[in-house]
Amino acid sequence: MADRFQMKGLLYLERGQFDQAVQSFNAAIAATPADQHDFLTRVQMVWSLLIEHRRLNDAFNCLMDVSPRVTRLDFDEFQRLLRATFNESQKANQRRAEHIA
Repeated sequence: MADRFQMKGLLYLERGQFDQAVQSFNAAIAATPADQHDFLTRVQMVWSLLIEHRRLNDAFNCLMDVSPRVTRLDFDEFQRLLRATFNESQKANQRRAEHIA
């Protein structure tokens, strides 16, 4: 089932239907057991997509939604995603402040 959602997300993405793609990728994450090897890979994919589209709040919320499911083995990598989200948010805030000034 998770692979099906993942494929649907890729099709939506190819068609330029970003929001539907993100919904499908999130459904794939929800359908993937946290201890499965591709769980965090799926999280990283949707997170990267959201970061790339400058949807920092959505990227952060995605991480917060899956945080209770992250296994101890994936925790270090998960923390790196959180730090990267924070850093991107800081950069965006700095750019806004420089633009205003």
